[in-house]
Amino acid sequence: DIITFEAYFGACPYGRFRDPNLAPTEANLELLLSILRGKDKQALQLNQCNYFQFSGPKAALWDPVFNARLAYEGFFTITSGRGASNEPLPELQPFYGVLTWDNFAASKHVRQTLSRLRRGGREYRLVVSSSLGSWELLEKYQKDKHGTNWLTKQYFEMMQKAAADPSVNFQVHCIDLFAAEGERRPLAGEIGFSIGRVYTSLSGWTGERTAEALGTVQLALLGRWLQQRGYVFWSLGHCYSPEMEYKRQLGHRIYPRADFLELLHKHRGTFRRATGACFAGLADGDVGASAALLLGAEGEAGAGPG
Repeated sequence: DIITFEAYFGACPYGRFRDPNLAPTEANLELLLSILRGKDKQALQLNQCNYFQFSGPKAALWDPVFNARLAYEGFFTITSGRGASNEPLPELQPFYGVLTWDNFAASKHVRQTLSRLRRGGREYRLVVSSSLGSWELLEKYQKDKHGTNWLTKQYFEMMQKAAADPSVNFQVHCIDLFAAEGERRPLAGEIGFSIGRVYTSLSGWTGERTAEALGTVQLALLGRWLQQRGYVFWSLGHCYSPEMEYKRQLGHRIYPRADFLELLHKHRGTFRRATGACFAGLADGDVGASAALLLGAEGEAGAGPG
């Protein structure tokens, strides 16, 4: 299940849509989505875009609830610009990388990693937080490796504020891998978010390359944890190869935009919610020990989303 970089972006030849009158409000977002669902000429043209940029004051563009609503509707938001002019760039992707548990369990790469962990004797733990310290590790890794980090501090703090609102169906997660024997510095990690029973990875980091392949260990254990905690599927975001080959190795399948949105709508729940009336997924302070996560992993058959 492979799509190239050229095919991915070639599916949306118009690229970025920006209307100076399109303010970042939930009402305007609903209007945009209703047009995209249409069948007329305007809808056909808009559906050949993947970036949909709103216009307005910085405070409105970075509004936490509005950006959480974008995520709820299936947008994968990065950032555009530099320094003080940096602003969100929401993308309604032409294709999404989707990992269901049947495909995760069937992946040869995953099975080999889990088998190696079971034989190796070294234990790990995954820890969930929403701390700035985890973001700082990601920032250093991305800038050292790529010279830039689209998941800026402003972006991360915006997600923290959205997650702190109990009326909004949005949670941010920093998921770090530690050695179980008590080391205080994480070995690898990532930042993502959950909407209902759907977890989405945003960006990750790892330490120096070693024979243990710690980045792969973190991903394999995280997949097990998400499955055990009741998530229906794992959205891996961008899916083109060879740049995103590691996602294919995990067992992802490529979903066109309409198919992904249909699946997301089935499992996301409502955006506005009463306190406590929601799926209890990963939360700050949760710890997943590798010994527990590996139970039943050998040759286990997973289940796909209903």
